[in-house]
Amino acid sequence: MIGTPGEEMGGAGKVRLAEAGVFDGVDAAVMFHPGDRSLTAAHALAAAHLRVAFTGVSAHAAKSPWEGRSALAAAQLFFNALDTMRQFVPPSARIHGIVSDGGQAPNVVPAHAAVDLYVRDRTAASARALVERVRAAAVGAALATETQAELSETGPLYAERRNNTVLAKRFGQAVRALGVDIEPGDQDSPAGSSDIGNLSKLLPVIHPYIQVAPAGTPSHSEAMCAAAATPFAHERTQVAATGLATVVAELLTEPGLLEAARAEFAAGAEVLT
Repeated sequence: MIGTPGEEMGGAGKVRLAEAGVFDGVDAAVMFHPGDRSLTAAHALAAAHLRVAFTGVSAHAAKSPWEGRSALAAAQLFFNALDTMRQFVPPSARIHGIVSDGGQAPNVVPAHAAVDLYVRDRTAASARALVERVRAAAVGAALATETQAELSETGPLYAERRNNTVLAKRFGQAVRALGVDIEPGDQDSPAGSSDIGNLSKLLPVIHPYIQVAPAGTPSHSEAMCAAAATPFAHERTQVAATGLATVVAELLTEPGLLEAARAEFAAGAEVLT
């Protein structure tokens, strides 16, 4: 058991532990995620975690606003530029963010503003390419408002996920034997991102989903939070843990299973199943 905190918000616990050598010599890694459906595997997008900091000039917002240069205005214009881009990025791409700093007082022209955002796409390469377009939008917003823009990464880039279908099939068999219906994933379905994508480039991994909430319950919602505290969710978590343990036990007792998982990993093949 390896605890890997910090998956969300770019914390990248798995990335940092892998860089520290924690996964050296590990043959395979298994984990599961709660959701509104049970899936043996699901794809995930690569994700860049960014902050765009704008710097302007403060001034009294009523008495002499012309002496100021609003960093918040630059942030607003930056969001407009991102919205203008949406028609011209691949359907798989996602760009979303918040204003994490919009000034301190209404009567002061904000000299500092910041936007925290994620840029996602099918692969790390395509996400990186999209980051450069986001950088250009930030520079353009700064030029238009006579401010300065600085783009930085708030965490490591999350790679797309490679699911090991050999192990995913075994997990599916295990949980079906425990009475849980589980389906293959859909390569074209909407997806999030996870630092296990980076780990999947190093060794065979699985990241199945087990239903703990009614179908259609949004992830990262209050409804999902409430569902996760129910007896049903706890029961399903035990089923998922048993399924993962079964896969690990079979990896230890069936040399052919590990060989097959390694062969698929080496071939780089992935078909959700």
